[in-house]
Amino acid sequence: MENYRENENKKTSNEEIDILDNSIESIFIFCLTWSFGCTGDYPSRLKFDKKLRSLNQKFPEAGLIYDYQFDITAQAFVPWSNLFADFEIDMSAQYHDIMIPTSDSTRNTFLTQTLLKMTYHVMCPGPTGTGKSMNIYALLNKMGDKFQYNSLTFSAQTSANQT
Repeated sequence: MENYRENENKKTSNEEIDILDNSIESIFIFCLTWSFGCTGDYPSRLKFDKKLRSLNQKFPEAGLIYDYQFDITAQAFVPWSNLFADFEIDMSAQYHDIMIPTSDSTRNTFLTQTLLKMTYHVMCPGPTGTGKSMNIYALLNKMGDKFQYNSLTFSAQTSANQT
């Protein structure tokens, strides 16, 4: 909703309000998915998917609702993979610097970036080796000097006293 917040430098046009009016239900469903719906395990996600599909018929049939983001320009739910469809590996990049985007990494980066822009704290828990740290570092570097951060690396052997 940040795009529709007016201030002294920006006024929301009638056309933007019409687009929002046509999209508000889908935006709400997207937000509901990534606030309440993201907290469950896989069986819970299947049930949540079924319920939201019964409330909103705009989702594509394939996959789960978690596989899609709402594109306000297209007025449709589109796969997360659309965001990296044009990805190409930089041939001059070092092997250890190459990050291949996936739907999961793209989705997590998008959601993290959205929260950071709104100045919310973000914690990214998850299994070892899933790219959490690399995705966060890439995101923070992409956002420039807007954020300053300290990196703490933990392992299974890190104790509370060491932290």
